[in-house]
Amino acid sequence: MTDGMARSIFYSARSFNSRADMLESSFEFASKQSESEIAFIKKALKKCRGYSAFRNSVVHGEPSLEVHRDGSKEADVQYVLTDGKDIQKATCVTIDDLDIAFENFVELKKLILHMVPKYRPEGATPEEYLRLVNELPNPPNSKRTRSGEEPKPQTPDEVALERKRIVAMRAAAGMNAGMKVQIRSKKK
Repeated sequence: MTDGMARSIFYSARSFNSRADMLESSFEFASKQSESEIAFIKKALKKCRGYSAFRNSVVHGEPSLEVHRDGSKEADVQYVLTDGKDIQKATCVTIDDLDIAFENFVELKKLILHMVPKYRPEGATPEEYLRLVNELPNPPNSKRTRSGEEPKPQTPDEVALERKRIVAMRAAAGMNAGMKVQIRSKKK
């Protein structure tokens, strides 16, 4: 089959899951890939399916401004994406969740791209990259830590710099446009 025909068939499926199913069904005919490369592809594809589900909840979520009041004069305010008919029971995706998920999506993409033979770094092995894919969190908006590694606490300067970076990134993205406000009371 020519490359053009293969691409035409693959991209005729509109959803990610349909394309993933096609790729999985081709594994039994894979003759150029080693067993460890196939194991990497299977694991990376499984991770992609989970990340795709998160992506769909974000794309189809309803943006709103959430205000948490705990009885004091100050309230916690954040933007969220909600998914579900009942706003009080809905799963919320915060901007912080999106920041974390973005980093994990980029890392997964990098790992997959580096396993393509023409882009593979010298000395990189499918076993090493399989381990790195396994270390990526599920769901993608969970924070990542290396095996056996405790998260390092940030210094006050690092916290302030990170907060400024996030505020600037959100402002550049125009995060205030077209939002609804949902007010929830904090449960004690």
